[in-house]
Amino acid sequence: MTETTNNPGPGVAVLFGSDNDLAAALAGAGLTDWIDQNVAGALGGLAPTARAAVAREITATTASLLKVNPVDVLISGWRGYKRITDAARGTLAAPGSTELLPLATHQVTEAQNPVITVLVDDYRVATLQLGVSVTCEVQGLVAKISAGRLMAIESGRCYVTAALAIAGVEVTSRTARIDLPGVVPLGRGVRLLPAQEYALAG
Repeated sequence: MTETTNNPGPGVAVLFGSDNDLAAALAGAGLTDWIDQNVAGALGGLAPTARAAVAREITATTASLLKVNPVDVLISGWRGYKRITDAARGTLAAPGSTELLPLATHQVTEAQNPVITVLVDDYRVATLQLGVSVTCEVQGLVAKISAGRLMAIESGRCYVTAALAIAGVEVTSRTARIDLPGVVPLGRGVRLLPAQEYALAG
């Protein structure tokens, strides 16, 4: 079972400012050039407005892949971190208990290699191989764990780097610092253990 946080997190706004800024960054980083070189010729028979619409769709799809909530990246990595899963099991076995777990400086990286296929009248005219990576370096964070769930992240800071590669060549990378002066609550919490463990705990 995959869960995401109820908190939308800073996502793309921290790295690029807005969706428009991200689209501009991608265009300036070479995505528009790639479209011109690899797609425009195949779209030569289309009206200029249709060609522009295809280019906008490719850019929007690429941009959507970088809209990552850093908290979700951390949680995904922490599910394989023994100290955190041990704390989750301990609180799951002791209803009503809470553990505040200080975390040493560490990195969590999530990488994907999606493919965008451009079809015109069901005919493939181009394939765009992307590489997307998001790295979170956390310093001084405290995880609040209860009932086997991550309930909140307290204090500390996180450096988030998002990078995009096209055909194996990095075309843009941004880093942002996110300070957590207080507490980032996660609603009802996010599961840190396999679903069957919660079922057995009742």
